[in-house]
Amino acid sequence: CANAVGDYTGVVEIQSTDDNEEIFSVPMTAEGTLDGNGYDEFQQPERPLVDVLFAVDDSGSMSEEQNNLASNFSFFIDSASTLDTDYHIGVVTTDSESDQRGKLYSCSGNPLWINDRQSPSVQRSQFDCNVRVSDSGRPSSDNKESPLQAARLALDYPNITDFNDGFYRENAKLYVILVTDEEDQSDGTAQLYVDYFRNLKGVGNTDLLNISAIAGPPPNGCDTAESNQVDYDAVNMVGGQFRSICSADWSNMVSSLGLDVFNARRQFPLSRPATAGTLQVRVCDDDGAGNPTNCQTVPMSSSNGWTFDAALNAITFHGSAIPGPSEIVTIDYESICFE
Repeated sequence: CANAVGDYTGVVEIQSTDDNEEIFSVPMTAEGTLDGNGYDEFQQPERPLVDVLFAVDDSGSMSEEQNNLASNFSFFIDSASTLDTDYHIGVVTTDSESDQRGKLYSCSGNPLWINDRQSPSVQRSQFDCNVRVSDSGRPSSDNKESPLQAARLALDYPNITDFNDGFYRENAKLYVILVTDEEDQSDGTAQLYVDYFRNLKGVGNTDLLNISAIAGPPPNGCDTAESNQVDYDAVNMVGGQFRSICSADWSNMVSSLGLDVFNARRQFPLSRPATAGTLQVRVCDDDGAGNPTNCQTVPMSSSNGWTFDAALNAITFHGSAIPGPSEIVTIDYESICFE
């Protein structure tokens, strides 16, 4: 708890077994204040923002599955079009070892990602080509199919600000879709990658991350696919959808992957830890200059209102209370601190 007003700095030192960097230093900053009143303001985007990253196995055995993805792409994108979503859709292979690892793949002069400004026919044509990664001409990942690791590499430095620059948007939902008929051989555990993707969006923004997979179901897989426990675990950690790659009909499977992810944002993290019983939540119109006007108090309700998650220190809206395009959310509360 702060006992004086002002800025503070410090350093957290993490000891490592890495011989090249035995101590990793993390600078920390904070501001001490004696004001116990918390206030946060958010504005819903005019259109939902979503970045979709497909990590697709490029091994020779995946040609039929890539064809299925391409053939059913329209089912996936229909919900995005209906909801007027601003989306980016990119593809990486499951390579995590060559100099092409984590770099978005496109073919025949296509842009590196599909966006909502393109016509439906252009989107289908580009995805049909981009998703056929077995013919990419890049080094194959046959020896180590690593969809989770490849997805992370696409969103990590240097790719995120270099080769893939512009694909990832900080204020957009991130949706990772893993497609492979092999066991995921990424270095580390599923939790490692889930933590990385969550940290991209920040604490309290769990609504901005989703992971789904089309892979071999645990524990035994099927005749055409190995069991993939790693991706199954990652999907369950974030409440995504796991679909069996062994299925003959991909239309319903692919369409279901897009049902929820293209919706408007529902969750908003507070800037200071809040005392639960003091929260006052309002949804307002935009006066045309970004200022709240015509504000309406929203009741606390898990059906058509809001709930507070103390662990995340975040407000989540439900049902008809979810803020509409360009609406402004204001939240007043008494802040607390931890001894």
